[in-house]
Amino acid sequence: MEISVGTDLEEVARVARWLFEGKGLDRLFTDSELAYAKSKGAGEAQTLTGLYCAREAFCKAVGEGVGLLMRREMEIVHEPGGRPSLRLWGETAKRFSSYSFSVSISHSKDYATATVIAWRP
Repeated sequence: MEISVGTDLEEVARVARWLFEGKGLDRLFTDSELAYAKSKGAGEAQTLTGLYCAREAFCKAVGEGVGLLMRREMEIVHEPGGRPSLRLWGETAKRFSSYSFSVSISHSKDYATATVIAWRP
């Protein structure tokens, strides 16, 4: 079995500035992710930074660069209890169809972090 781990840690203020001022939200996140973050009210910036970290952690876990990060063929979805999971489609889903993934996201007021564990037989 092949197992790999990717993790990312970001400062909320820096990522929020890049996302909100650079208007990069719709280029990076799906409508569902944006709606989920918006539902968090004052925690929107922390939530978006956590989602960004999860995307970065995914790329690191599978050994890919920023080109994969910018593809809109992935999203972080949340189960009813709040547990995040990764959903892939299109070419990205085909490319990583042999993998299973586990996602963990956490944040404080100032920092967000995410870890993705990828495994395949």
